[in-house]
Amino acid sequence: MNTKKANRLFLVTILFSISISMLLSLMALTGFELPFIPNMLSSELILVLPALSFALCSGDRMNTLFPFHRIRISTGLLTLLYTALVIPMTVFLNALSMLFVDNTVLEMSDDFLKWPMWVTILLIGIYGPFCEECVFRGVMLQSYRRSGRVLGAMILSAILFGLMHLNFNQASYAIVIGFMLAMLVEATGSLWTSVICHALFNTENVVMMYVEEKYAPELLKQTQDMSDQAYHQMLVQQIGIYGAVAAVCTLLAVLLVFKIADHEGRGNYFRSIWKRKEKNAEGMPVQKKPGFITVPLILAVLVAVGFMFISM
Repeated sequence: MNTKKANRLFLVTILFSISISMLLSLMALTGFELPFIPNMLSSELILVLPALSFALCSGDRMNTLFPFHRIRISTGLLTLLYTALVIPMTVFLNALSMLFVDNTVLEMSDDFLKWPMWVTILLIGIYGPFCEECVFRGVMLQSYRRSGRVLGAMILSAILFGLMHLNFNQASYAIVIGFMLAMLVEATGSLWTSVICHALFNTENVVMMYVEEKYAPELLKQTQDMSDQAYHQMLVQQIGIYGAVAAVCTLLAVLLVFKIADHEGRGNYFRSIWKRKEKNAEGMPVQKKPGFITVPLILAVLVAVGFMFISM
């Protein structure tokens, strides 16, 4: 699938997601709210169904758009460490965004906590990441990288991944996560590593919500009862602490992903991504590199950002 089709896919996905979101909001006004499990199942299907439809109509081989290639067990273990190193940066960006917008995940936590932890882990920690990786590091990234602009493809797919969340809070760290996941896929050539990393990240968040709700509910109440000034000061302190840790851990994560690429025998290719002369999906040098920007992409970004502002 080429860049133009990938851009059309993102526009369709955004319009579909916003339409369903608005429909559910209207239904909620009438007193009907979709239960947690159907809501989570449908929210991911909204992403997967358009992507799968475009993929089937593209004429491409499915293992090209969904590269679930085998990885070494040791690579999987290194991915665990990589995930742990990425988390501090996401915590830092989440706290930074909370200076301006509410924590979206925290607002939804009451719906999660009504269910057993294993149900929430299954839906948010495994099912959601698998679907999202198939779409954004699968169809989207694999389509964009055919232009030969592999680094540009990684950046664009990460930005679109952030916009897909349709709120500024999650978008602030989802863009960074998206790029770190794209690095992992390019380093290993397999979606399995990004699925593992994404699943671990989400599962860690889920477990922490349940732990805090059970063992430290008073901390959440204290935070909610804080004045705006005290809350702002607390965030500033957290940002300072998390920022220092995040800087060190992110640097280590970048060094580790280069090590992972060497471990999977893709070190030379992975290093070539960061040079001016990139290669196409088949690893051959390209002369003319088509751009990413098309009218559907511009429309999709404007619609997504506009919806995010309206929803603030």
